[in-house]
Amino acid sequence: MVYPSDLPLSATSVAVFEDGLSPEYDITWSFTYQLTNYDVTDEFGFNMFLQDASYSLSGGGVGLDLGYSGGTVFAPTSAQGMNGGVIGIGIDSLGVFAANTEYIDSSLRDGLSAGLSANSITVRGSGLSGERYDFITTAVISAFDIKSDGPKTLRAGLGNYGRKLRVDYKAEADTFYTNILDVDIPKVEYFEGGTFRPGVTIIKPLTSNNTNGDVIITNFHVEGNTDATTTSTISSTPMVPFEPDYNSLGDTPQLPPDAEAPQRLPFLGIEPAIGCPDVYCGLSATGGLSDSGTVISNSYYPNTFLYSISAFIGDVEVQWASASNPYRFIYEYDGETKIDTGFVGSRIFNYGGTSRQTFRTAYDNSNKINQIPDAFEIAAPDGYPFVRDSLSASLSSFYKDTDKSRLTVSVYAPLSTSDWVTLVGCPYYTLSCGTEDSYLCGLTRQHEALRKVVFPNIV
Repeated sequence: MVYPSDLPLSATSVAVFEDGLSPEYDITWSFTYQLTNYDVTDEFGFNMFLQDASYSLSGGGVGLDLGYSGGTVFAPTSAQGMNGGVIGIGIDSLGVFAANTEYIDSSLRDGLSAGLSANSITVRGSGLSGERYDFITTAVISAFDIKSDGPKTLRAGLGNYGRKLRVDYKAEADTFYTNILDVDIPKVEYFEGGTFRPGVTIIKPLTSNNTNGDVIITNFHVEGNTDATTTSTISSTPMVPFEPDYNSLGDTPQLPPDAEAPQRLPFLGIEPAIGCPDVYCGLSATGGLSDSGTVISNSYYPNTFLYSISAFIGDVEVQWASASNPYRFIYEYDGETKIDTGFVGSRIFNYGGTSRQTFRTAYDNSNKINQIPDAFEIAAPDGYPFVRDSLSASLSSFYKDTDKSRLTVSVYAPLSTSDWVTLVGCPYYTLSCGTEDSYLCGLTRQHEALRKVVFPNIV
């Protein structure tokens, strides 16, 4: 089934946006909308978009294009795609943003030819470099009906250098957001120093000439780029047929970051994913081959790698194990050493053990490569660290009190062996609010991921 692009003259596209967000940060933007004077026959949709700020903001087809996708410059103005569109997240009452279509200029937009779902969310990719806003994914929204009473807040976030997309919803009376989309996407392309414009388009109607009702947009906000919320009210009354109206609400562009930037709390809740971590919380990292988890290369001393432990606040559990050889595990978060195990392993490497000299020689040789930091414990009588077999496999924890999302793990292996494993949990809260943990109750309302990883037995 091919949907027509020749919509009636009453079709309208409206866009609000903000300039200057670097994709080297996570980009999180949100808005609140409310329908008034509508009826059951109304057709309505909106699109949360990112657009390459090196292009002027123009284009974006009406109707089923939701002010984002469209044909080439040879198509009518009403059906031309957004100039420099990067990603489009469409939510509409008919599900037509997921449909395939052929434009008057014979260009094609891929998608579904049948089985469209009302009240659904669909993601389309870039219109840059000759791409035609490729269909990425679609899903039915079960959390709410977009044509219903009351204010509703939608927020979207692009993270992990353009690899992760998340969309959440919250009703006026809700404390927490409900996730409606969480998906890995093809990496969004950008050039160093480039910026994206986050924004939202509002489309009404989709396929008919029904223009009943108004759409009121408030609290359009881009995290980290404006200190105060900007408010705009938009009516769906047609302005100029087929001509989008663009309302810039933004500040001057921000520069790309030198490192992961600290977030302000309470934040909108999209987990920062700056850079490419070696392994994520809840998964094991090992020094040797394994059937699961992540294998960390033993190519230098020490092995240092990044865990992504999310932005959420709470307790983080850490577990490590050494089959026999001596290792030292150091876990650093936000510039501080949170856990330092000292050397752990078999008692044969401890002071008085049969392989103590092997450990001493390897320790001296390793120190020539990279100086081992001072141990937290007193050295053994021979001047070398103890090797504790009682801690060769153990569990510890620390409290994560900021929303920085990276934990650095360093594994010192003087014997250049790799029979170690470590697991790092995701932050969690205990919410019983009893005597033991009542101090957390007032804080947890600012955060939404309440989870605890149960570790497997790695001994």
